[in-house]
Amino acid sequence: MNTDIRLSVGFWQHPKAKKTVRRLGLEGIRSLQILWAWVAVNRPDGNLCGMDWEDVELAADWQGEERKFFDTCLGMWIDESPDGYVLHDWQEHNPWVAEAEVRGGQSRMAKLAQVNREAYDECLRRGFEGLSQEEYQRWKSWRRAHNEPQPGDSTGPDLPPLCDRTATAERPPAKPSAPSPSPNPEEEIQECVFAGAREEAPVRDASCLPGKEAAPSRQPSLAFQEFFDAYPERHRGGRLEAQAEWGALAATRALPGLPRLLDALGQWEDSEAWKRQGGRYVPSAANFLKREYWLRKPPELEERGGNGERARPRANTVAQQQTRDNDDMAKMLLQA
Repeated sequence: MNTDIRLSVGFWQHPKAKKTVRRLGLEGIRSLQILWAWVAVNRPDGNLCGMDWEDVELAADWQGEERKFFDTCLGMWIDESPDGYVLHDWQEHNPWVAEAEVRGGQSRMAKLAQVNREAYDECLRRGFEGLSQEEYQRWKSWRRAHNEPQPGDSTGPDLPPLCDRTATAERPPAKPSAPSPSPNPEEEIQECVFAGAREEAPVRDASCLPGKEAAPSRQPSLAFQEFFDAYPERHRGGRLEAQAEWGALAATRALPGLPRLLDALGQWEDSEAWKRQGGRYVPSAANFLKREYWLRKPPELEERGGNGERARPRANTVAQQQTRDNDDMAKMLLQA
């Protein structure tokens, strides 16, 4: 069973989080995170099929006006599918939680290899990749010589039927132990250390081998995904183009932190320049990064600082602002 979920460090700076606080208050964020925790335990794949608005608000422990929490989350945190409601991008942002059932089945298969190798080999022959708890209990005492069910034999054990796909390739060796959970399943090897000609550190891909240039990762970072999802959908442009600009800035160490990017994006979204003519002058996400929009302010903010009005206090650094935001949020939560 899942015991935790992943929460991005940029959550409080995300425009959707700010909109939720504005519409529902901090009680809305509390209920949202209670809903996520409930889903991690009861619906780890993020599928809310069979639940209506009332079920969702009960799972979220929403204490406010009926339907207000659900209607606010619908389209932001909850999507509607042909089969019912699902959490928005749940499997993308919480892959470790979403694959809990798959890992559990694989873990039971590995355990079966230790307690009953003959049954494990039979499961592989039938094409099983994982076992439920009930299937594991039946398979662990299985023996071919005595328990092989015959057609029409009602005395044999109630085993799962033969799978249509029989393994034809060479069977993989049994796993020595069940896969161990990790709080960060997407952790990557940061560097490869080679101890000598006879002993080498294991490498994950060819980019870590000596004499090979490190190839750019095709998998976008979580920070990029947060930024791209927060960008106005109508004007995002191509994901690959934006990812390339992101990678170029990261390579030259010119990329700011995610909170600073989201703050700048929020300022420009509220600016008259971007609202003019139905958003005609809103750049794509790639151009936003290429032109470094976080280094400048919308025209109306620039005018306020340069027309004789009292100058604004010096802006905090990203680390200072994060500390200040955390302190303010702690005070608000205590008051709530």
